[in-house]
Amino acid sequence: MLLNNVYTAKVDTPTRKALVPLSRNAFLTLQGTVTTCATIRIAVIISFNIHRMLLIIRPNKLQLFYMIMVPITICGSAVRVYANFVSGINLLSFAVEECLLSLEIVSTLTCFYLTRQYFKKHGCSERVKKMQDKMSKGLLLQLLIEVILNVGNSLAFLGEYLLYKRIFDLVNGKAIVIFNMVVFMTLMWQPVIMGVLIRWIVSGLFTSEQERRTTN
Repeated sequence: MLLNNVYTAKVDTPTRKALVPLSRNAFLTLQGTVTTCATIRIAVIISFNIHRMLLIIRPNKLQLFYMIMVPITICGSAVRVYANFVSGINLLSFAVEECLLSLEIVSTLTCFYLTRQYFKKHGCSERVKKMQDKMSKGLLLQLLIEVILNVGNSLAFLGEYLLYKRIFDLVNGKAIVIFNMVVFMTLMWQPVIMGVLIRWIVSGLFTSEQERRTTN
């Protein structure tokens, strides 16, 4: 809330002001923290997708994966924080965010395809098949959510860029501001939505044999 950016009342001015007046250093520090958390949020979802895929298909590659993923996350966060110091529209920050969101979609699609092929190729019990079907449905729902959020984020940036160039009039400018705020608030709820979805996917996966017999 401290960094809730709003346009001026006339909308046609691209100048932004914080909801709570802050010094430039405090503003950039808080904004950098928010940006870093947003980058880590996307990286965690990507890591979860690839981790569960490798855990099934190539468990010996997990260490190599994290040796690659951690530096990418750190670099992505650093670039986005640096972009906060650039005035105007942060093309660099947006490009990094789009790359991460696209990688999130690719990782989900890859996880869905490879795990499905693996269980189709290797024999498994009925219980594992049911869990696999549940995971596949969850991954498809996750993929759908990610695509919608990515498209919304792209449209929001496009609208903000055109507004910054003063291509739209006052009425259309207000509509763009409202749309951008809706997209921003929706993106903030992504971890909650994904958390609920992941919780549903893994529910029952770690139930012990004794608990299953008791239930039966």
